[in-house]
Amino acid sequence: MRIDVKGLTKSFGSRHLFSNLNCSFKPGQVNVILGESGSGKTTLLNILALFEQPDAGKVLYDGREVTNLKKSELRKLIRSTVGYIYQDIRLFENLSVYENLFLAMKFTELERSQRRKTADELLEKAGLKDYGNKTAGTLSGGEKQRVAIARALAGGKKLLFADEPTGALDEENAMRITELLNDVAQKNGCTIIMVTHSLTVAGRFSSRFRMAGGQLMEDALTKNTLVKNTLAKNGVMKDGVEIEG
Repeated sequence: MRIDVKGLTKSFGSRHLFSNLNCSFKPGQVNVILGESGSGKTTLLNILALFEQPDAGKVLYDGREVTNLKKSELRKLIRSTVGYIYQDIRLFENLSVYENLFLAMKFTELERSQRRKTADELLEKAGLKDYGNKTAGTLSGGEKQRVAIARALAGGKKLLFADEPTGALDEENAMRITELLNDVAQKNGCTIIMVTHSLTVAGRFSSRFRMAGGQLMEDALTKNTLVKNTLAKNGVMKDGVEIEG
């Protein structure tokens, strides 16, 4: 599902976050929004996910304006279309990992016989194989975050919004999650929009934006970083210096 933003503006009192934003987020890929703390990137994410209203401007899902919907229509659209990975983990801690994932699948078209298989596949990709029967409350913070990500993906939504999903993870598990998000976006054709401040994480994705000075623009810095990483991997560059042939 394609998301288009037209003339989006948002302020909190005298604090001006952004003005007249215009951009598009394409399906089948992970779209990354970089920015410093307080730049407005999480507020933008919440507006795109229909959790907050802009002061002005429009958000369109596949060409349909969704910022002017009635509350009942909004709730129905969010329930059927939107998945969200929160920065603060929101698991049912008294339930098992499986039970948390099965709740997310409740409104999907998956048959009951398929749900266990889907849960096992997501948990294995998140580095949590054989964790299904563990009680969520007994897990570490990083393990809970990975369960929360797997749960959001289990819902099979067309749109997935992620607020710093790798912030509590070590480098190995952060890279595992970026691979999982890429895989789900490409195979399921869903649109994923992720907020992060990590250049390392952002460099794993090809669609990147930077929020700064109240504006959202394509991020040239991470493009250069990705090119350098690719050259280094191929032996063309070392420590940021091009190797002469």
